Amino acid sequence: QIRHKNRIESDSAGFDCLVGNPPYVRVEFLELALKKYLKTHFVSVVDRCDIYVAFVELGLRLIQGDRYCGVIVSNQFLNTDYGAPLRNLLAGKDALKRLVDLNPLQVFEGAITYPAVMICSSSPTSEMEVLAMERKAEGASSPARDTQMFARYCHEVVTVPSASFYDSEVWSALRVTGGGEMSLDMLSGVSLGDLCNISSSMKSGRDQILVATLLDETDETFEIKSSKQDKRLTVSKQVWRKVLRPKNLREDRTIVPASRVVFWPYRDDDNQDEFVLIEEREVRALCSETFSYLAKYRKDLENRRDSGKTWKEHNRVWYSLGRIGKPSDYNGPKLLSPGEFVTPRFVRDESNDLFPCARILGVSSIAVDVNALQKYLNSKPIERWFRANLPAKVGGYRGMSVGDLARLPVPHKTHPVWSKLKQSDSDAESVIESWITAQLASK
Repeated sequence: QIRHKNRIESDSAGFDCLVGNPPYVRVEFLELALKKYLKTHFVSVVDRCDIYVAFVELGLRLIQGDRYCGVIVSNQFLNTDYGAPLRNLLAGKDALKRLVDLNPLQVFEGAITYPAVMICSSSPTSEMEVLAMERKAEGASSPARDTQMFARYCHEVVTVPSASFYDSEVWSALRVTGGGEMSLDMLSGVSLGDLCNISSSMKSGRDQILVATLLDETDETFEIKSSKQDKRLTVSKQVWRKVLRPKNLREDRTIVPASRVVFWPYRDDDNQDEFVLIEEREVRALCSETFSYLAKYRKDLENRRDSGKTWKEHNRVWYSLGRIGKPSDYNGPKLLSPGEFVTPRFVRDESNDLFPCARILGVSSIAVDVNALQKYLNSKPIERWFRANLPAKVGGYRGMSVGDLARLPVPHKTHPVWSKLKQSDSDAESVIESWITAQLASK
């Protein structure tokens, strides 16, 4: 109900109650002017967030007195980097009164949306109610249209102090398994990010120009063909490097040799663990054919965009790449995993080949035995963690980010689990299950 009287006064303007289903649209898909407006006027709109966060922030502004705002949104803001500003906003106002995480139920037919219902109050609340939906069967995706089906997935409402929820920061800390036990997220204070370097590092900014098919190679050169022209080029390995793609990581956890190369105008500075850009005159001297080819597309490369600005506006060197990572990201031995998968698979890679941003994740600089970690990550118990924490997309695929993988719970690097996994192939599953059981018992 709109308050009609004294609407212009700050203490009475606004609404008694707001109820809505905001649109779910990634901010990078918006026009540049609208993107700038949202990022200027809403503290919750950052990076590549979804614009529903702005609707939640606006709802908090519009309710007055002891009033409520209830919305159904994606639950992704609960554990993503882009959701941090919205979580901080809710924490600062103590606004979140009830949270119902509907995952894995799908309430919208034909769309997988990871839905959650938020009830926010304009009056600070010291406690909040949490209703978690059970993550039962793999692929549970039929719409929840009746209360009986809804009830089958429900756990009891849990009342928690608001401060503890916000401090935990990650929604998975409140999750429970179908059997009512604590989830793997509660088992250990150590996460995979504590044991190794996790990266998703290489982005050219214009693959049609800077990435090419590998036709042949010698000790010093590649013979390539780009999608921009039919002509075959012979280029120097000093400024081109092989790059793996998800299709190179086979289901049997072996690697098909790279069939693509990327222009790579960098050399390693091993003392600083960083790449140093090769100067333009040196690129020309090292490989004149490469330079002549790139020069044809100089304007296209200068007009690449990042964060709304072109390379030229950023004062970036026209032939530099969008993201490059650091040498330790690529040094073998490392483990590689597709960023999207049906069943998780981590493949051992001994090469120094590059891999594309977001499409492949790399695990390098590993503090435990590499083979032991590979067994751990490919095990059935850990697959259950991926299924619980990475909701299925259309087609059954799951998307995994660097942050998702970094927070995977693991034993401490000195724990005997690692030596047992190193020594045995046959009982890796039981070793991991025993560790989980012991951790649960200690809790």
